[in-house]
Amino acid sequence: MSMGKFEKYTGKLSFIVADEQFDVTFLVKDRIRLAAIYDNKEMKTRAEAMVDFCTEIITRAYPSEKKEEIEAFLVKNMEPFLTEFMVAGGIIKREDVTKSIDDAKKALLQ
Repeated sequence: MSMGKFEKYTGKLSFIVADEQFDVTFLVKDRIRLAAIYDNKEMKTRAEAMVDFCTEIITRAYPSEKKEEIEAFLVKNMEPFLTEFMVAGGIIKREDVTKSIDDAKKALLQ
């Protein structure tokens, strides 16, 4: 399902991760919380907060799904979920993600 040109400004996001369609909302409070998570310097705390954040976003959209199953999905798909979520939300551009991945690969080959 494709979004309308300006639908991302309503907070309604639609994207696919691991062949699963997601239709979620991204509220102003979510943007603030995400910024606070990224501002945290401690990696373990940031990772735990990110799992909680993503679980909350999915649970809000799909309240009948079991938390354990959502967390199991995120264990395997956290990076692509966050990438698609942030691209759909207009936080990052796909080109920037691709460039970061390419730069990381180049650094590993040197």
